[in-house]
Amino acid sequence: MPTDYRQRFSDPAIAAKYDLVIYSKDSVSDAVWQLESAILKDVVAHIRQRKSRIEYLDFACGTGRIISFLEDKVDKATGIDV
Repeated sequence: MPTDYRQRFSDPAIAAKYDLVIYSKDSVSDAVWQLESAILKDVVAHIRQRKSRIEYLDFACGTGRIISFLEDKVDKATGIDV
């Protein structure tokens, strides 16, 4: 397995495992993501109270899990990855 993060996740099988196994329902990673996503939702709601427009930039967006979660909560979402 490649040790470089970019090379490792350029393999579709490894990327699929990341989403389907590591973040599978009831996994530790899924439990952490449930906490993180609730916090992100609250942060965006707090910002929305003060700002009429939110543009979100996700640098090193990886599989897109976070930007996918936020894209319907902001006015513009842009993801950049290597």
